[in-house]
Amino acid sequence: MIKRMLSGLAAVAICATSAAAAYTPGLLPDGFGGGSVPEDPLVLKDERKAAGHGGIFSGQVTRCYSTGANNVANGKPDGVDACIAKATTSYEGKLAKLLYLPACFDIDAEAAAIADEAQGHNPTTYCAPSPSGAFLDTATF
Repeated sequence: MIKRMLSGLAAVAICATSAAAAYTPGLLPDGFGGGSVPEDPLVLKDERKAAGHGGIFSGQVTRCYSTGANNVANGKPDGVDACIAKATTSYEGKLAKLLYLPACFDIDAEAAAIADEAQGHNPTTYCAPSPSGAFLDTATF
């Protein structure tokens, strides 16, 4: 009897959860900085996949700079351009396979923006003074 009652309550809870989670297109809240939930859920699905691929691409570009800094420290060519080109080709190839990605999504511009953002973190990541002191901020000494 208790099992039957618990099963019934679980079924009601699942139905109530499903009904409350209806797909609702429209503008995203202000915290997103713009954008909207599209009418077609398949478009949103591909936009979400693109966002995930963007996160992976950002990590790959960051690793390119990390490896490049290590290469420079060891007297080797940095290899950053070739590394980023390879990561970009992979990223753009993955996005090209997303059939429902809207026309307003500019794959090349998105790749460039993500790579530029990753590069923008380099001054604060590799911030230790140079051995010669040539790049020290003398105002703090």
